[in-house]
Order: sequence, then structure tokens, then C-alpha cells
Amino acid sequence: MTWRLDRLPGPASSTSAAATAFRWHATSPVSGSTSWVSTSRRCEDITVARFPPDSFDAIVAFWSIIHVPVSRQPDLLDRITSWSRPGAWFTATVGATRWTGVERDWLGVTGSSMYWSHTDWPTFRGWLTERGSTIDREEFVPEGGSGHQWVLAQLA
Repeated sequence: MTWRLDRLPGPASSTSAAATAFRWHATSPVSGSTSWVSTSRRCEDITVARFPPDSFDAIVAFWSIIHVPVSRQPDLLDRITSWSRPGAWFTATVGATRWTGVERDWLGVTGSSMYWSHTDWPTFRGWLTERGSTIDREEFVPEGGSGHQWVLAQLA
């Protein structure tokens, strides 16, 4: 049995909504294909989620860690590493430049807001390598006048 993390659809309207809008799946491959079947579900805040050590072969965190307060991200990486089997893959979208703030009327929706918190890529990259991870690929993802960083790493 392996685990997969998916973000639930829909915009988050508060800081806590961005951190709690995740669905965890226990999954297994179907007939050796790349398809997955969900066998268990539960929602949790990724900053407090608990899993047994060596539970995951891969963890995907697209557009999620950048909504966790930057001061809590190193601890989250420690926990992600502990949940993962040695050599597991980790792919994520993280900050390219340091910024924390709230974007009002997010995506043009009056009254909505989105909380962002990320360090710069060299710092986040350092957090990964300090934990023994090996960066396999890294790529800047442009977005308007700025952008984010995509990373694929093999965890220790």
C-alpha cells in the first residue's frame, strides 16, 4: 500500500483553508498500469498530518507548500522526509523569491483572499539538500511578472 496526496478543487478563502484543503489517499497500482485506485480518504492540515515512517514512495506538493507559513516549512520538510521511504521522490512547486502576504480579491473574486508565504529558491533548495535530498530537476515556472520554482528531488 502506498499513499498519495491530492489538493481538493476550489479556491481557498482564508489562510487555514489553503493549508487544510488536502485529501490523502491510500493507493495501489491497478494491473501494473499507471492508474491508481483510492482505497482510503481523510482530510487534514498538512502542517499537522501524521503518517507512519517510510509510508510513501512519492509525495507531490503542487501549489500547496507556498501557502504554509515559511517559518513552518522546514519542519514540514522534516516530516515529509520521515514519511517517505529512502529514495522516495518528492516534487513540488515552491517559491522562487521570498515573499509573504495576502492577495485580496484573488482570481478576480471580490472579497476572496489568498495567503502566500515562501522563501527564495536557494534557501528552499538548501533545506532539501540539508536533509540529504538529491535534486534531480529544477525549473523556474513563470507567472506574470514573477514566478515559482518546480523541483523534483529524491529524498534520503
